[in-house]
Amino acid sequence: MKTCFDASTQNKAKGQYHLLLCDRYDSHISAQFVCYCLNNKIVLFLLLPHSLHILQSLDVRVFDSLKTAMMAQLSKLFAAEISRLHKIEWVDKYIPACEKAITTKNIQEG
Repeated sequence: MKTCFDASTQNKAKGQYHLLLCDRYDSHISAQFVCYCLNNKIVLFLLLPHSLHILQSLDVRVFDSLKTAMMAQLSKLFAAEISRLHKIEWVDKYIPACEKAITTKNIQEG
C-alpha cells in the first residue's frame, strides 16, 4: 500500500482525498489497512461480491478481446478435430491473437 498505491498517487492527489478500489477478499482488508487509508485521505471503495470480473476494465476490454481472438484462432484447429494441442501450436495461435486484442486502443478504452 505505502510503496505502490500511496507512493504513486500522493503527488496527483495534492493533499486531497483519492480513491482506491478493492475486492472484498478478507485477506486483502485488515484493520491496519483501513486505518492507513483513513489517516492518509484514501477513500476505500469495496467492490460488490462476485462482480470483480465484470468491473475490472482490463478483464472486460483487453482480456475478453484476447479470449475472443484466441478462440477464433483455435477454432480452425478444433474444426479439424485435433485431439491434442502442442505448446508450440498454442503459442503459434496466441501471437496473432495478442496482436489483434492487446492494442493501444483497447488498453486506453479499458
